[in-house]
Amino acid sequence: MEKVKYIVSRLALIAIGTAIVLGALRAVVHVANSFGFEPQQIVWGVGVALCFGMLVFWLGESYELRKLSTKIKD
Repeated sequence: MEKVKYIVSRLALIAIGTAIVLGALRAVVHVANSFGFEPQQIVWGVGVALCFGMLVFWLGESYELRKLSTKIKD
């Protein structure tokens, strides 16, 4: 039963997070449209921001793993 509660709580958190991200993206699109940006420019901007975010995440994870491996070796 605990496993089911854990899975349901994680799925609920994922659903809430997805709704928040989609709401934020809709707000960004609305603001960008009010400034006169074309849809293609909005998609490129969001895509570049996501790629940059993934790059920062991967670099941070690499740093943490390297730090952990040197700690274990010492």
